[in-house]
Amino acid sequence: MTTRGERVDGLVRLALTGTAVVVLLFVLSRLIPKGSSLEELQRYLHMGREGNLPTWWTAGLLLGIALFAALSAWGEPKGVARSWTAVAVTAALLSLDEATRLHERMDRITAGLGISVPTYAWVLPGVVVLALVAATLFLVARSLPRQVTRGLLIAAGVFFLGALGVESLYGATARDAASVIQVSLVLLEETLEAVGATIAFCVVSHHVIGRLRVPAGAAAPRVRLPGPDATASTAATAPTADPAPATRASRVSRAS
Repeated sequence: MTTRGERVDGLVRLALTGTAVVVLLFVLSRLIPKGSSLEELQRYLHMGREGNLPTWWTAGLLLGIALFAALSAWGEPKGVARSWTAVAVTAALLSLDEATRLHERMDRITAGLGISVPTYAWVLPGVVVLALVAATLFLVARSLPRQVTRGLLIAAGVFFLGALGVESLYGATARDAASVIQVSLVLLEETLEAVGATIAFCVVSHHVIGRLRVPAGAAAPRVRLPGPDATASTAATAPTADPAPATRASRVSRAS
């Protein structure tokens, strides 16, 4: 029967392997020459485009974080449940944004306000989103376990370093998408986002599965006794013989 540790390790391996495969496929797809019959495959594996494999994978990780966070809220006290709910809602909104490129549609809103920036116009609303996520993590930090909070903070830092930092740099440089610099920036940006989502997924899924109880009928975990004291511990816990028969025998012998 699969143990909790094996289930956790399996999910972590799946998330890490999936992210590594997505990044590797994008790198290999850059070897496809222009005009090739496989050029459509290159677009499907491109980490900077919409509606393809990398987008689906990152959005799926974020949605998985939302589902595991919602499960973590189940049966918890109100304060802890609200914190997990906030994490679930935040991850779900980030998944929606990743799948539909909602942030890129904010360019028109920012441009309509007459605001000019040297990079993508949606970066300004993106900074607001980052502030809201940071405020959410700050508010839930007291209710969630310390390891979970630390992991989510690291994951958010890595994710937004790519989503805001590197992509802002990408928007401020030359717009030749085929240049080595641009391709490298896309690779760095999307890899950071995927790695950040992977870290958060591993942290939250580890917490949820760690709370699961061993099902009825499952083998009890083995307890290893310390070497020198094993005999003493066994003897101390072993049931003692009933002294009553010996006492009755000694009384009979004295009476005779």
